[in-house]
Amino acid sequence: MAKLLHHNPFGYTARCPRAAGFVHLCFGTVGLALTPPELADFRSRISEAYSIHAAAVNLDPEARCIAVRSSAERLALVFTFSELSQLLELLDCTALFLEAEELLKG
Repeated sequence: MAKLLHHNPFGYTARCPRAAGFVHLCFGTVGLALTPPELADFRSRISEAYSIHAAAVNLDPEARCIAVRSSAERLALVFTFSELSQLLELLDCTALFLEAEELLKG
């Protein structure tokens, strides 16, 4: 059984119990299985998009206008600003949990 890492109204993250160490990221209607470096890259892309759009003036938080390029060719994910905010919170909390877990392994 996968170990739940973090959840919010938009999705959740869980660690795969197998040795591969994938983190399952499920948000909206999308599910991804990411290695820790892929998760860090995805978090970076989401954080960058959030920073750019958080500074936008008169941004409708429910307009589907934010496209985030993925590392896969010809794939972009489209979010509202509200969804993007929840996804970033999910990724940030997961990253903190994983970092704390590594520190405790010592």
